[in-house]
Amino acid sequence: MDAAIRILQGAGYKLTAAKEMSKPAHFTVDGEALTMRLSERSRRTERELTKEEQLKKARDSYFYTGDRYAYHSTGDFKLDVELLESKYQTFTMSASKPRKLEDVLQELPARCAGLARETKVRRQLAEERRTAEQARQAEAHRKAEVRRKALERLSAVEKEADRWARAERLRAFVGAYEATGALDAEQRAFADWTLNAADWLDPLLRKRWPEVDDAPKSGYLGPADYP
Repeated sequence: MDAAIRILQGAGYKLTAAKEMSKPAHFTVDGEALTMRLSERSRRTERELTKEEQLKKARDSYFYTGDRYAYHSTGDFKLDVELLESKYQTFTMSASKPRKLEDVLQELPARCAGLARETKVRRQLAEERRTAEQARQAEAHRKAEVRRKALERLSAVEKEADRWARAERLRAFVGAYEATGALDAEQRAFADWTLNAADWLDPLLRKRWPEVDDAPKSGYLGPADYP
């Protein structure tokens, strides 16, 4: 690990100590924070049980001892390099039969620089995807808002059309009423009152009807019937 640190420092990469004990130190490579973890493969051997342990094992089929195995150093090291921000392994350098780990550490600065470049590219691609998704959502929201306003306008037009149809129905009724014969004064007044109501209902005319428009709204006639 000391050799790896010296090689990275020699390449001009700054080592920063962690401010918190739970966080690792890291190198800054082209603006990216990288950390390293060194591990060694061990070899396990099983020790012989003592006579006392053998007797216990003979009496108890569930016999267990925590120090049954011994672990031995092999000198087979591997170096994992990770991004500090994501904590996942990004590349590993390990020994092979012809070379020890120390022999391949000279490649470490170049590998770290390549990792930093790849990280920047991944981050840029992720940002582009995020921006594209935001644009897609904004466009979907815009279309949804256009649809909502169109349906609101349609509903308002349908209400106007309903009022017009009601006005036309009243006019048709007056026409049929007049066709029954000559009207007396009372009948004529009823026909004129109905035609005035039709003109008030008609959204194309919007004629004022003082005795309705100037009076307080009654609870008996809801706005759905007579807006």
